[in-house]
Amino acid sequence: MSISKKTKKRRTLRFKIPKKSQEQIENIPLKHLIYISLAINILVILSVLFLKKFLPPVIPLYYGLAKSEAQLTKQAYLVVPSLTSFIVLLTNIFFSIFSDNDYLKKTLIIGAFAVTFLSAITTIKITFLVGSF
Repeated sequence: MSISKKTKKRRTLRFKIPKKSQEQIENIPLKHLIYISLAINILVILSVLFLKKFLPPVIPLYYGLAKSEAQLTKQAYLVVPSLTSFIVLLTNIFFSIFSDNDYLKKTLIIGAFAVTFLSAITTIKITFLVGSF
């Protein structure tokens, strides 16, 4: 094969999912909870960004700390609970793809949904607590 034929041939990088992994992705249980969790996270993040003008410059986010100024943070950090729950959701999906145990898969997905639900409640409660509507 000459050099000119080699240069004409273009190589493309393609990511192929092995057939077994593709079947595991298709066999994830409770997909509706995954979609609901994604929708809740996106909705909460967008609502915080939309309601930014109704929030004070600092908000109480860190309730685990002693009552002081240490609990306060900038209003932009109100998206942290939803971003954290989004990361937990992606991590649990990743682990459920590679798990063979169906009970563990369901537990991971339900746990991610619970984290999403509780972070959404926290964000909504803080918004209604300090917001001026």
